[in-house]
Amino acid sequence: QFNDVITKAAGSTVTITDDGNSGVLADNRIQTAAKADLTAETVRGNTITASEADATIAINATTLDGGILAADTVTLDNYAEGVALNVGQTARVSVSGAETITLTDFANAKLDSTTDGNITVNATELDGADSLLDLNADTSVVANTTIDALIANVNGDLTVTEADDLTLSSVVAKRSLTVTAGKSIAVDAVDATNDATLTATDGDITDASDSENANLTAAEVTRRGGGNIGTGEDSLGLATTASTATAEN
Repeated sequence: QFNDVITKAAGSTVTITDDGNSGVLADNRIQTAAKADLTAETVRGNTITASEADATIAINATTLDGGILAADTVTLDNYAEGVALNVGQTARVSVSGAETITLTDFANAKLDSTTDGNITVNATELDGADSLLDLNADTSVVANTTIDALIANVNGDLTVTEADDLTLSSVVAKRSLTVTAGKSIAVDAVDATNDATLTATDGDITDASDSENANLTAAEVTRRGGGNIGTGEDSLGLATTASTATAEN
């Protein structure tokens, strides 16, 4: 345990690496100017601030829980090769002021983002992981993903570009929603205040819910599929005043 690590000199960097004994970095307060770099199997309950413009917080861990990460750029990666990073499974992780959040080689992540401007989220699962990104944000979000499922509550526009298949488990956008997947999109529950546009470039758009409730609620809905759009037992329930659909099949 380090408790307080504070260095305010311009360009200063704090680097803390687990020595392999405890495997835990917990409940520390870290303040620096340019970069904070933490590496440990478990990182829990830390308040970390990197205050300069373009400052970075970088964490390599297997388990990252709780705490506050405040910097322009936050990068989260796994600790051991082949072992997925899990974020916020016991206590959600708060990210403050970040313009860019990057998750690499993860399985599950629960993040709460607060910032004055829009944010970009880059999320890439560990190969073979059954991955879920769960994101709350108080502003608009652009997400570039390689994940299995998304939960999101965004106080603005949400734009998602997924490399493969994507399940929209529970997605709320307080303005417009645009989702483009390289393959198929499965829709459980989606609610956009304005318009919602779903594009499954080389796949289907299907119903992922067992409920009879509407899968997709928006003022205007546009669906584009390289395959089928909600046919047969997978038909989508819509709550909208205007809807268009284009499918190859």
